[in-house]
Amino acid sequence: MTIVSRTTRIVSVMAILFTSTSSTIAAAQSTPRVPARPTPGPAKPFVFPKISLQTLPNGLRLAVLENHELPIVAVRVGFLGGTFLDAPGKEGGWALMLASLREGTTMRSAAAIADAAADLGTNVDWPSAGLAPTSSFTTIKSAWQPILELVADMVMHPSFQSDVLGRLQAAQANAAARPAQTALPLRVVVAKLYGPDHLYSRIFATDSSIRRVTRDDVVALHTTYVRPQNTVIVVAGDITTAEARAAVDKAFSSWRHTDTVIESKYLAPVTAPVPTTIYLRDFPGATQSNIMSGQIIPSRGSSDGAAIEAVDAILGGASAGSRMFDAFRVSRGLSYNPASFIQWRPEPQAANWITVATVAAEKTDSAVIEWIRVLRDAHGERPLTATELEFSRKNLVRNLPAQLETVDALATSTLGILKNGLPESFYNDYVRNMNSLTLAQVQAAATQYIDPDHLVIAVVGDRAKLEGPLRATGIPVVIVDP
Repeated sequence: MTIVSRTTRIVSVMAILFTSTSSTIAAAQSTPRVPARPTPGPAKPFVFPKISLQTLPNGLRLAVLENHELPIVAVRVGFLGGTFLDAPGKEGGWALMLASLREGTTMRSAAAIADAAADLGTNVDWPSAGLAPTSSFTTIKSAWQPILELVADMVMHPSFQSDVLGRLQAAQANAAARPAQTALPLRVVVAKLYGPDHLYSRIFATDSSIRRVTRDDVVALHTTYVRPQNTVIVVAGDITTAEARAAVDKAFSSWRHTDTVIESKYLAPVTAPVPTTIYLRDFPGATQSNIMSGQIIPSRGSSDGAAIEAVDAILGGASAGSRMFDAFRVSRGLSYNPASFIQWRPEPQAANWITVATVAAEKTDSAVIEWIRVLRDAHGERPLTATELEFSRKNLVRNLPAQLETVDALATSTLGILKNGLPESFYNDYVRNMNSLTLAQVQAAATQYIDPDHLVIAVVGDRAKLEGPLRATGIPVVIVDP
């Protein structure tokens, strides 16, 4: 019995071990093999959607981009002109007029407008500032035509009630009386680049200029300039061109054009460039300084437009990876997010190349010196390289599909190129021009347009802390009155 029992136990254990091993082997054999990671193919070439552009009998321009992936429609309504139309001494009138459009019409109160939009589940965005302001909304396909008719009423039949204007005027004047520190450098840069009496220098409203605006001024701006021949409407999304045309025709059919057509012209600076100078504006008690430099460059539609954008990306426009970012943040720890950008204007007006950085007050002089060094290196010891050109090309071109993948982005971008007088083919031309840029073209643009010897540098911060160190740099310092 004992021998049999022991034998039985041994056999049982061996059976269990055999079964376990067989199961392990079977499990291993049944585990699917992970396939090798696929190698991605070349990126598809970017192609901007077709824009169907037409002009209605009353002069209104309509652009339609069909995209039937989702049942949504994005609409943008843009007006030409903007704050350039303000009378001298009454800067802020255009922004006040624009803000008033949403405050009631001859047929609807402000509350009725808000209720109508809410019933349709749509928010109508109407910014009250900027050179070329825009009304915009995005909604489901079934609601877009009623919302469009609501916007048309706001555009064509504003009531401009005196009490409403008074409330908006007071709010805007109070805001202008206490500008943020970050808003002040651009005023200084533009005034010094073009001259204090230049039209560009007069676009910045003050509390006193806003308070001088009368209701008659607001009505005159609207009656004279907010007309169909000075307006662009973009409709993008799940609609056909015929559907969009019929809806816009219906909503704006009663709007009559006038003979006043806003045209963009080149406006030359009234002052000659001066040697690099620091313009210091006092902001007592500030623990940080806002530094901005500016130079005048050609328009985006010029023959050098693409090369200039590549130069901007290399020096600061691409932020991380740019020379300014590496010098200010990586190497020296002077600023968290220094950058450059281009302030484009409607063709054929000149543009501004702007750099910005926020630094601790005690590092202001070092930051100014470092930025001038970065620009001088681009002209001398460290000319722009082929690697940097490829970096900027990828940054500018390969980001386009992500930047323009939604109907919102398509509508906004299309309105931008049309308001700025650029061709409908702009984005497709842009990709082709960027991809064909040579290093010689980019280096030539940097040499011609980026001039470290004639920089306008605005510094806004605590004068008591900054003036001495800035003068010690040897760069001329001019105190700018508030």
